[in-house]
Amino acid sequence: MLTINQPQKSPGIALLQLGFRPFFLGATAFSIVAIILWMGIFTFGWQLPLLNIPPTLWHAHEMLFGYALAVIAGFLLTAVKNWTGYQTIQGIKLLSLFMIWLTARLLSILNIGTIEILAILDNLFIILLILAVARPIIKAKQWAQAGILAKLLLMLIANLVFYGGLMGFIENGASIGIYSCLYLILALVFVM
Repeated sequence: MLTINQPQKSPGIALLQLGFRPFFLGATAFSIVAIILWMGIFTFGWQLPLLNIPPTLWHAHEMLFGYALAVIAGFLLTAVKNWTGYQTIQGIKLLSLFMIWLTARLLSILNIGTIEILAILDNLFIILLILAVARPIIKAKQWAQAGILAKLLLMLIANLVFYGGLMGFIENGASIGIYSCLYLILALVFVM
């Protein structure tokens, strides 16, 4: 006799059950807002404060550490679950991680807070993403995935260098951080 199992219904909101859902949706919405803002700055000469970040650096940072890292987060939080067989964060933990990412994006656009607060939130997001991805990888003992964790860690360092440059601690740090992240994203794509 053929037995068909009924699909298990997950408790909670479907949006918060898999990492790609909030992050792909957020990245899509953010890309639309960022493109409109960038076109306004670049084409129409809008003068947005952007927490006193030069517009070209803001644009480069947000496309890499904002948009691209959200897509990477959504992909990894979903793929790691499939690779390891262990559930990645979901529910309130996933919502919290997403809200940290979103808050960091909004702070610079709305000119709220300081560069230091923005740097803390932006880097906290990357740290928590690394932990969220590392937990199931370590649990499943999939050491072959350590390269992905290493690239995320290097992205964190690149972001720290970027903010160190903005705050005047590292000469040319903003450019070094941006180019480093760009190359790390390319490396991550090539690995996938």
